[in-house]
Amino acid sequence: MKAKKTSRIRQNERTKLQNVIPLETPFHVFVDPSAACNFKCKFCFNRDKSKTFHKIMEYELFEKIVNDMKQFPDPLKVLRMYKEGEPLLNKNLEKMIKYAKVSGICEQIDFTTNGSMLNPSRNKMLIDAGLDAMIISVEGITEKQYYDTSGVNINFKEYVENIKDLYKNKGNCRIHIKTTDMNINKDNEDEFYSIFGDICDEISIDKITPIWTDIDIKDIKDDFDKGIYNNDIKQVNVCPYIFYSLTINSDGSVSSCFMDWKHSNILGDVNEKSFYDIWNSKEVFDIRKAHLTGDISKYEMCNGCGQLKFGMSDNIDDYAENLLSKLEDKYPLYK
Repeated sequence: MKAKKTSRIRQNERTKLQNVIPLETPFHVFVDPSAACNFKCKFCFNRDKSKTFHKIMEYELFEKIVNDMKQFPDPLKVLRMYKEGEPLLNKNLEKMIKYAKVSGICEQIDFTTNGSMLNPSRNKMLIDAGLDAMIISVEGITEKQYYDTSGVNINFKEYVENIKDLYKNKGNCRIHIKTTDMNINKDNEDEFYSIFGDICDEISIDKITPIWTDIDIKDIKDDFDKGIYNNDIKQVNVCPYIFYSLTINSDGSVSSCFMDWKHSNILGDVNEKSFYDIWNSKEVFDIRKAHLTGDISKYEMCNGCGQLKFGMSDNIDDYAENLLSKLEDKYPLYK
């Protein structure tokens, strides 16, 4: 197998947040090209289309977002072109990637996709646009398994061939294929690696865990002995994400993080303000302070967030008091 078995999270490469926050420039920004999804996976919040958003981001809004980001003193480490839906549903995705790449506002651009809309023509456009990495979520190794998990019928042979074409022509783009322990177990793990292990750079099997607020998955799984990335489970109280990342939804509203599928933690709107100003706003200061002081009661998505238990790669709990002092020093008018 050519691919390296590795988590998407590179623990040994992570910056010690307690040494650098508050940040002048965010490390990551999620920008959602499409809140719509063509799948309805049974472990995902997007499985109930009546309760989710379906807007496709307008290209002109994306241009405005990129131009806003030029106000930061440094480039972002990563511009993540996904959040709630399937990015490839946005017909302007390649144009967006190219515009961001040429602008110099970030070091890398990536996105996560279910891969169902890949084909040789689309693959070439994405690579030519300058995409740095693609994470493909595989929901089965047979057509029946795909339907059982995602609720859609696919031509599995064609699906694999399209990923083969992508990998063959990827240039410098890193291809990571991931699946979950709901699809793959000891009985079919070798088959999964046999099918996909030679057509990607990295490969992983994540754990399905109850991370989404108000989404109950006990009907599909109720034993949670490990975190998402096969990490040990540990409750974290101070969310690290809000200190190095924010999320811009497909309608331009700005959420505290990519977990905010209900759009309840809205901290601003890039249709009305610069993203640079939102990053430095009192609304963002307030949610950071709330986490540092343990008073997150008014932030709905934070209250029920399972990511704090099952998926945290950083833990700044022990530094909360010191970080609060630094935050108030940087923004004295917001204290």
